[in-house]
Amino acid sequence: MKKYVNIINNMKFLNLLNNDDIDNINRNLDNLLLKYIKNDIKLDLQDYSFLSNNHIDTEFIDKRIKNLKIYIKTLDRLKKLPYIAQRTKEWYELRKNCLTASDLYEGTCKNNLLLAKKKAGVYINETDFTSIPPLKWGNMFEDMAIRCYKNDNRNIKVTEFGLIQNKDIKNFGASPDGISDLGIMLEIKCPYSRKIQKNNIPEKYYYQIQGQLAVCCLNECDYIECEFKTLESDSDYIENDSKYFGIIAEYYNEVDNIYKYLYSDNNLSKMETFTDIDNKIKDFNEENFIFKKKTKWYLNDIYVQRIHFNEELWKDILPKIAEFWSKVNDCKSLPIEYKKKQEPVKYKFIDDKDT
Repeated sequence: MKKYVNIINNMKFLNLLNNDDIDNINRNLDNLLLKYIKNDIKLDLQDYSFLSNNHIDTEFIDKRIKNLKIYIKTLDRLKKLPYIAQRTKEWYELRKNCLTASDLYEGTCKNNLLLAKKKAGVYINETDFTSIPPLKWGNMFEDMAIRCYKNDNRNIKVTEFGLIQNKDIKNFGASPDGISDLGIMLEIKCPYSRKIQKNNIPEKYYYQIQGQLAVCCLNECDYIECEFKTLESDSDYIENDSKYFGIIAEYYNEVDNIYKYLYSDNNLSKMETFTDIDNKIKDFNEENFIFKKKTKWYLNDIYVQRIHFNEELWKDILPKIAEFWSKVNDCKSLPIEYKKKQEPVKYKFIDDKDT
């Protein structure tokens, strides 16, 4: 049972809970507390009674408020930092000059020579990663995953960030998918074909989250997995009874080799999404972007795990980052290698089918 929760003297209730129940209880409490914190409202007995819901200790509520205030203060500091937006040319260039959280697991493994060569600029991979189906799928649905998460959490605001660096962690950076107004980090995964496994997080992603939390000086992250499905026919889309749905318009820029997506607005009826996306397509006129297709989607499943900063693991990781970057510097004197563009191949991701 997680230390995060403190349930009062109700063992029968406690024994009925699993980790997912506890996460959901705490997440709901956090969302309720945000109003009190933002408006600097001092809790009275009636507030405690409402928030405790007959099973959460008032001392835990006080402690939680204290921690959330620290997280929010950290978020305010992060918002003032200069950063480069994700997936821009400048963002990709900056990532070449440091180990990033998404590569942390590979960089701290023994078999990290190829990654070191890439960072040193002596291994040039000309593969077009923008069109690899699992990566393209994840990029297309990330904004919709955040929308679904926000809707499930009282429309909490989520701030997006580019690459963030911490002066106390040399040659390392992280690009969190977002941070909520509570100071809770978000890490989004939208599996292309892999089934969501409850109470499981691949080690690569666990390391990624630890690196992001360390860079941002935060303690908690919601690891969000969303299973999206697409529908071909309009009738199937209209008849589908899922809570979250919409239409995506896809554009491609051949000059810069980038994709751009337009999304039907939130909280519309099925019929309204057709009109809304058509209006967006009509109004879109960015240079060099060619319309490709429309995708009708719905959310089939969402699973959220609360991950905490692992201080002991991070102490072990820190020297390995320095060792990796030393290897990068050593590789800079090596001859340049090229990996030529190839015909489409089957790429291996986590569990062979992941993003």
